[in-house]
Amino acid sequence: MIKIVIDDDGHMYGIDLGTDNLYSINKSTGQATVIGPLGFNLNFGCGATFDRVNGVLYLLGLDGGSVINALRTIDTATGTATTVHTWSPTLSQFAPFDLYSNISTEPSMTEIHFPQYMQGLNGSNNGRIPMAYFVELNGLTPGATYRYFNLLDTVGSPANGAGIIMFAEPSGYRYSSTGNLSNPDNYGEFTADGSGSYSGWFVSIPSGNAARFTPGKELTAVICLNDGAGGTSIEHRLRSTQTVKVVNWGTTPSDPLQGSLFWGQSTNGTDKNVIMLYDNVDGTGRPISSALIENIGFDLTTVSSILPEYRTNIATQSGRWGTIIPNNLPNGIRRLEERELVSDKDAPGDLVQFITEPSGNWNGVANTVNPSNGSAITLVYNGPLPVDLISFNAMVDRNNVTLNWETAWEENNDRFEIQRKVTGTEAWVTVGSVKGSGTTYEHRSYSYFDKNLVSGAYEYRLVQYDVNGNNTADFGLTGSVMIGTPENFKIAQNYPNPFNPVTKIDFQLPIDAMVTLKVFDLTGREVAQVVNEFKTAGYYSVQFDGSSLASGMYIYQISAGEFIQMKKMLLVK
Repeated sequence: MIKIVIDDDGHMYGIDLGTDNLYSINKSTGQATVIGPLGFNLNFGCGATFDRVNGVLYLLGLDGGSVINALRTIDTATGTATTVHTWSPTLSQFAPFDLYSNISTEPSMTEIHFPQYMQGLNGSNNGRIPMAYFVELNGLTPGATYRYFNLLDTVGSPANGAGIIMFAEPSGYRYSSTGNLSNPDNYGEFTADGSGSYSGWFVSIPSGNAARFTPGKELTAVICLNDGAGGTSIEHRLRSTQTVKVVNWGTTPSDPLQGSLFWGQSTNGTDKNVIMLYDNVDGTGRPISSALIENIGFDLTTVSSILPEYRTNIATQSGRWGTIIPNNLPNGIRRLEERELVSDKDAPGDLVQFITEPSGNWNGVANTVNPSNGSAITLVYNGPLPVDLISFNAMVDRNNVTLNWETAWEENNDRFEIQRKVTGTEAWVTVGSVKGSGTTYEHRSYSYFDKNLVSGAYEYRLVQYDVNGNNTADFGLTGSVMIGTPENFKIAQNYPNPFNPVTKIDFQLPIDAMVTLKVFDLTGREVAQVVNEFKTAGYYSVQFDGSSLASGMYIYQISAGEFIQMKKMLLVK
């Protein structure tokens, strides 16, 4: 083996002088596998390299049989060498060489919210509805303004794709039946941030293209960009790794190629924002489908190929939305999320609010489990997203936490449950409840006092319940709450007191110490040892169970280093 080269994808190739073959080499094991013969008698003194821009393997070497020196390309699939140029007079030795080019990082796409299903039908399709997805683009020129248009294509295709475009802009959505980078009506624009990234919404509507929008097809999103400098030609085609499956309206339950219309009116939703639909209450994994909250800024009632039921019942009507969900949907739709079209140029796509229905049967009448209504308007959820939380924060005083939150409005809000967990763990514990305000369109403020916490880091969330007892939303506190180290020794009065038979005793340590906590009767006899161990500085809470003791007065005593203190408690059975 006289030469080894590696291509831009990390594949290693070897060129052997003895056998005149091209080999692929396993970089982990070193095993060489023959690809094929070069087709000439390679001699010593050769050089090889990979053109990383064009993906071509070059070999510069001497043919020992004909004594011809030549530059050759090597087919990495067959091993065959093809002569590019020969030299005369004959040269005898060649050093290894490399090719240099001004290689720039190719932009890339990362899917953030990418639906699993969309509507489509090859040929005449008069049942179209929009599909929205949210992606992050990286590797762009920092600060550059790019022209773009977005389409959908089959997996592995090198083409631009097909479909109708709706450009998502702060003022709303703009409709274009075609995409090109020279006509302002047919392209959108965005500006990359200082790190060369952009995050935003892209919206496609299916066309009648048979190569793409046939039920059962898996399609990738294609975003075509110019050079970021005013150019009118396509310089980059960014393709999603995730795919969206095409289904069409149909009334057969559980049919994997059919879907049904699910629509609704979010009376407190914001026009132009996006609804994401999930088949689980936590919003994990990929959304099933997506919808735009009308009024979107463009009148889809004027587009004859849009689904008639959408044009009649949804388009231009504020707060309404509609989408296709697959008929093969055993979990149903269990979560609706509203996400911002744009809050500011740096943070679009933020979660505004959400509502959950664990059964998938919304309002008891819109059952999304394996639906079969096709494009009929019977599957409708006419309910609000329940609460708009505009602030949620925490204040710490020693080992006590005060939680404060404020709502802009509430609909059918029965209560908030306050849940807490230790940071780094999974289990949430309900620590209290605060009554909600039912239905109100005025600001409301709430507080909850969580006291006597032990030292550590905690997370909080609010779980909201409606008047029917359904858990419809939860809101997490940003970051952890830290309970630090106290300034002095202290042991608190037990609570409850009197007690039967269990009570809690809190104490605090400003330093690490060996701690004992004992219980005595009034004769001075030790009846229980609650704590006997070394503890680090912090706040602590322990439980004492007096089940085995008779009713009466008892004394508990803490000893930590030089600190000793006693208190009385009363057991009443």
